[in-house]
Amino acid sequence: MKKSLLFVFAFVILVAAVVLSTGAEAKTLAETLKGKILLQVEKNGEAWYVYPVNLKKYYLGKPADALKIMKELGLGATHAYITKYTIFPVSVWGKILLDVEDLGKAYYIYPKDGKGYYLGKPADAFNVMRELGLGITNLNLDKIVSSDATTTTTTTTTSTDLIASKYGCSACQPNEKCVAGKCTAVTLTNTNFCGNFKCETGESFNGKAVDFSKTKAVDMCYTDCAAPTSSTLSNDYAKIECACGEYDVLKGRHACVAAAKNKCTSCGAQEALFETVLFIQTEVIKCLSNYFEYSPPRLVYKVHYDPGLEKCDQAGGCSGQEGGVGGADYVLFNNLNGLRDLGQVTPTKASQITADVHETTHYFLYQMLHGAPAWFHEAIAFQTNERLNCSSAQTASGDAYLVEKGTGGGGINMGNKRYLDYSFYRDLRDGKVSLTAAQKADYYVQGSLYIMGLKEDYKCGVDCVKDIVIKLHEKELDNCIGADSSKCSISYTGSNWLTYWLGGNGESGANAAIKEVTNAVVGKDTSKLFTLMNL
Repeated sequence: MKKSLLFVFAFVILVAAVVLSTGAEAKTLAETLKGKILLQVEKNGEAWYVYPVNLKKYYLGKPADALKIMKELGLGATHAYITKYTIFPVSVWGKILLDVEDLGKAYYIYPKDGKGYYLGKPADAFNVMRELGLGITNLNLDKIVSSDATTTTTTTTTSTDLIASKYGCSACQPNEKCVAGKCTAVTLTNTNFCGNFKCETGESFNGKAVDFSKTKAVDMCYTDCAAPTSSTLSNDYAKIECACGEYDVLKGRHACVAAAKNKCTSCGAQEALFETVLFIQTEVIKCLSNYFEYSPPRLVYKVHYDPGLEKCDQAGGCSGQEGGVGGADYVLFNNLNGLRDLGQVTPTKASQITADVHETTHYFLYQMLHGAPAWFHEAIAFQTNERLNCSSAQTASGDAYLVEKGTGGGGINMGNKRYLDYSFYRDLRDGKVSLTAAQKADYYVQGSLYIMGLKEDYKCGVDCVKDIVIKLHEKELDNCIGADSSKCSISYTGSNWLTYWLGGNGESGANAAIKEVTNAVVGKDTSKLFTLMNL
């Protein structure tokens, strides 16, 4: 190492020891250091990498181990994307990009200058990491949760008395269960049925939106099979495409598309940003896979273009347009999700794209559970969007229906100058306020009350909610073991594309199944909560 670098490191180590030893909370420290390589100066200068997606530290060990870990945490990128930047977009700072068109070569995007550093051979990668590393004391390093820890570090909830997860697997395949910390395949007795979580002979999905007006839609098994890749705008996790070619089908399924003044023929300037969308949504999918311990089929992320939407009228720019929807066969956005400049209806710069966690969560749930009611879908999507930090491009305000981050205003207006927050929940539970008839039937309100009530009265936070979803998925897998194939298959008749409700017996049966699993996970009877939700 050069003498000048040694001097710099000595200075940096001193600053790190002084500035970072201020008693900051682990999450705050991890956020400050996300994407950086840390050198343990009070030991042997051992190197750690703070993965920006989950804010955990990863021990880099020996040169070969270090390169292996960095590649495992890497994000696939096209050769054109990697070579066109001198300074990379902020959304990829601190991350590792893998050139999928050039032998998977790895590049570390240094968060201090935004430049890409080629990692090369193990020894070269190790040297790069150390030269770009930041010295840190043992005291401060211990404040960052390790990758092998069982606690969840991607949430805003840090209460130690909340129920911990009972699982701990990696992202299992759809037809696997987590058994003793390992993904174990379920031996299915109902085979060759669409809906048994396994793509089998005769089943396929071409990635197109299902047209329920055509009987041939029954041949498309989008709950079991992955859409094919067809361009550089796809990888093992996601596929980004303009939806204008499917306009006629989509307008029959989505009011936001049908309301467009002109038929969509091209996504226009939005398409130049699709590569950025792929990067960000891949981060989100990896994050949700890690959270739900589930690896779904490749997500098709469709973008519609409606230039007639309201233009931004603020000199400083505006937030993104509403219009996202998550289904079992795709996620659709009516114009790209992100910030907009004055006079624009859609983002124009890569830095303006924002991550979608809410709608992508819906896709996970459709894949994991066949026939979950709308209130449960929204409940889980609220809390992942609010509690998980999946990408640096994720908005700070979280979800308006679950106010835990302390930003983005007071939440949903419930009338009488009250908002849908924990204070309102407690007063509702204690009989001090009531819901209107419309609020009682609002599945967004029901979902919010479910998540708030679980945490407030049953010590069930983000880990516990995850376990509820996983146990419900196990229940679905159990439906594929036995003689009755109707409990396993998915029907496409008419407009009802998920005819078999979770638990059977329609929506009421699905609600009963969710309550049963909720009781099992929290270890208490949750009847009072379900009554409060008007269920």
